[in-house]
Formats: sequence, C-alpha cells, structure tokens
Amino acid sequence: MNKTIKVSILIPAYNVEAYIDECLISVRQQTLDEVEIIVADDGSTDATLQHIERHAAMDARIRLLHLPHRGFTYTKCFA
Repeated sequence: MNKTIKVSILIPAYNVEAYIDECLISVRQQTLDEVEIIVADDGSTDATLQHIERHAAMDARIRLLHLPHRGFTYTKCFA
C-alpha cells in the first residue's frame, strides 16, 4: 500500500561530506513516516554523493537528484 506524502523535505548538498550523514540520519529519524526526502547534489567533488547513495539504499523515502555544479543562483523577485 502506498502512503500519501504529507511532507517533502528538500536538502541541497555541495561538498558537505562532513555533515551529510548527520543531516540524513536526523531527517530519517523523524516520527512522520509519510515524507519524501529529496537530496539535490550540486555536483559535489568530495564523497558527498557516495554518502547520499548509501543512505538512499537503506531508505526508500530518499530520492537523489545528481546535478552538474551550478552554484547559487540569485533571482530578482521584485521589479
């Protein structure tokens, strides 16, 4: 039976191998089960991607978006 997603959590990641395990463990331990965890890796050059892939293999709620590095983009919202 598929659960209805109640919360989507988006985690941007770029070269954060020292912190990504702690982040993903914390999110995975939340009490709400009906979540999707979307991790957007911005072309990390360290082991961030491998850490995310390991967590995704253990938890089907994690979706990985592996993107080429684009960095921060500023969009002007007001004319």
